[in-house]
Amino acid sequence: MKVVRNLTKKVFSPKVKLFFCLGCVFLFMLLMNRYTPLMYDDYSYSVKTQSFFSIFKDEYHQYMTWTGRSVVHVILRFFAKLPKPFFNVYNAAMFTILFYQMLLLTKMKKIDDINHLAFFKVLTIFATIWLFIPTFSDVFLWMAGSVNYLTAMVIMLSFILGYHHYMFSKNKKRGTPTKVIGFFLLGLLAGWCNENTSGGTLVIVCGYVLIALLFQKRKIQLWMISGILGNVIGLTFMVIAPGNDIRATYFDRNNLSFLGKILDALPIISGGLKDHISMLLFFTIVLIGYLYWSEGTTPQFMISLLFFIGGILTVGVLLISPAGIVWSRSYFGGIVFILISFYITLFHLVTRAKETDKLLTAIVSGYILTFFLFSFTGELSNIYKNHLAINRQTEEIKMKIKAGEKDLVIEPLKYKVESNYVASDENDISPDKDSGRNKNVATYLGVRSIRIK
Repeated sequence: MKVVRNLTKKVFSPKVKLFFCLGCVFLFMLLMNRYTPLMYDDYSYSVKTQSFFSIFKDEYHQYMTWTGRSVVHVILRFFAKLPKPFFNVYNAAMFTILFYQMLLLTKMKKIDDINHLAFFKVLTIFATIWLFIPTFSDVFLWMAGSVNYLTAMVIMLSFILGYHHYMFSKNKKRGTPTKVIGFFLLGLLAGWCNENTSGGTLVIVCGYVLIALLFQKRKIQLWMISGILGNVIGLTFMVIAPGNDIRATYFDRNNLSFLGKILDALPIISGGLKDHISMLLFFTIVLIGYLYWSEGTTPQFMISLLFFIGGILTVGVLLISPAGIVWSRSYFGGIVFILISFYITLFHLVTRAKETDKLLTAIVSGYILTFFLFSFTGELSNIYKNHLAINRQTEEIKMKIKAGEKDLVIEPLKYKVESNYVASDENDISPDKDSGRNKNVATYLGVRSIRIK
């Protein structure tokens, strides 16, 4: 009996429960990716990337003529030349890794156990991502959008986690030359991912260094400096890309003065935050304030406040952006940082023994999870119906190609829905066979032309 009890404890240990929950997240996102077709820029990148061997040459051309996000676009070009199932597995893994990184950032001491209350933590992270991340399908499902935002965020959080681990470890050994070079390269990649979020990452790692120096009285290691230097260099290379100036001419805001951009964007950005994440902002501020009132300037308070400030600044820099000021994927990085701030305070308070802590966390969690339940169950129908419509259209295309047709005329999608959780390719195929997007789809499929009836 004792052997059975011990075996049961091992099988249902907190670590096993955590990885079971993360496995469920992976499988759900794998299914969601399988339901998501190629769309928009996916076809374009597949067509304009000549081969695996031309990826870097093709990306250099884009750096000079369109955008400086070279790191993520190299990854995008690689997957654009592979069959879609490869990306489905990769992308589901990236989403799951993002979850695990967020959990690691809530660990402040060796005694903190991220496996404790695994189901509650993973469900809370999923619910808040589902409710508060702008355009879920654009940043987590669409291939081009997901690589630009999800993959980029995983790279940036990997960089931040190095500073987080040092701050809360007792290891005071100097970093090896390998670590110094490694963090320079990781910082370079993190800085060369996404304009506003890479800038927010720089603010956060500098905050970690200041907290370690001023509050913990810890020495600044050479690898920390090399990482920040790499981040600055990567961010600089991205921002000074000649293609950025060309791309900016396509946006009307580019003609406004510095002050004009701020005055134009301020009501739009503040309105977007109010309409979409006012609940998140309210709960995060309340939890940070309560944590300071009950504990003072603890590591949990300081790091939570750091991520909150980093998130606000990441969103705030959109005030001077030539584009992306409406509620859209441009807000993604800032919202992720604010969510991490929320998790740090919530997960810390939920493990404390005080009755007031339990009451406060129960109210906050219950409110959010109730909203999530209604949203999630309602969207499942939209997701499946949209999948059936896209699948019917895809099968029609396959049948016509198999029959040898070169000029395809197909039925439009039978089911169209506006939803943040459905990635639809209805805008890829239009009635005009000569449109740019239709030509890219035709080239990708190996036919002369394609259009809908």
